[in-house]
Amino acid sequence: MAEKERPTGNGEARIEEDANAAAAALGDTLREAEDFVQRQWRDNPLSVAAAVAGIGLLLGFLLGRRS
Repeated sequence: MAEKERPTGNGEARIEEDANAAAAALGDTLREAEDFVQRQWRDNPLSVAAAVAGIGLLLGFLLGRRS
C-alpha cells in the first residue's frame, strides 16, 4: 500500500514565490500596456478617442441590456 505524501513545509513558500512572480509579471504587462496607450494617444489621438468611445458604447449596450 502506498503511503500518503506528506507536505514538507515548503508549499507555503512556493505559493508565495509563485504569487510574487505573477504579481511582477502583471505589473510589467500593465506598464507595457500603459506605454502603448500613451504612445498611441500621442501619435493618433482621434483614433484612440474613437476606439475608447466605441468600447464605452458597446459596454453601455451590454450593461443596459442586463437591467
